[in-house]
Amino acid sequence: MRTNAGGNDDELLVGLPDDIETRPIAGFPGYRAGCDGTIWSCHGRHRTPRRWRQLKLRRNAEGYAQVALKNDDGQKSFKVARLVLLAFVGTPPTGFIACHRHGDRDDDRLDNLKWDTRKGNAADRRRRGTHALGERSGKNKLTEAQAREILTRVLKQGETYRSIAAEFGITKNAVGLLVRGNTWPHLPRPTASE
Repeated sequence: MRTNAGGNDDELLVGLPDDIETRPIAGFPGYRAGCDGTIWSCHGRHRTPRRWRQLKLRRNAEGYAQVALKNDDGQKSFKVARLVLLAFVGTPPTGFIACHRHGDRDDDRLDNLKWDTRKGNAADRRRRGTHALGERSGKNKLTEAQAREILTRVLKQGETYRSIAAEFGITKNAVGLLVRGNTWPHLPRPTASE
């Protein structure tokens, strides 16, 4: 039977796997994070001695694994990546978030996680090619081919925002945002002389 090497020697770790390192999650007694991205609890009725069980994870709307933990302040949901980093690395610097090194949201192993800024995380996504630009954005009504056609027709041929908006089923404002580069910023903007 293993004991908690990082804490109270009286606390038995019955039920935890021998081949996975786990550490306590600060501020949440009775919970541990595994270096493999698992979360463990010894809470529950009739647990004598305290027997640990792996918690079931659920996916949030963005596709990240999360789990609800309880303490004296009540229950709160956390992304698993954040809990693993809190347990193994410690509290993040101000303004830092839990990030996946390789961009795989399904991989919450410690070696795939790091603390980084939102700006650094966005730069990683652009470098990996997983940044939600253009058709991958989910917000766009246009395809890349349509966006290119609109740019050409407005910037090279002088068509009005109103006529383009009516034809493509978007607003004049959406046409303006496209032309100014606020949307589809990665597309080249043709000039009238081209």
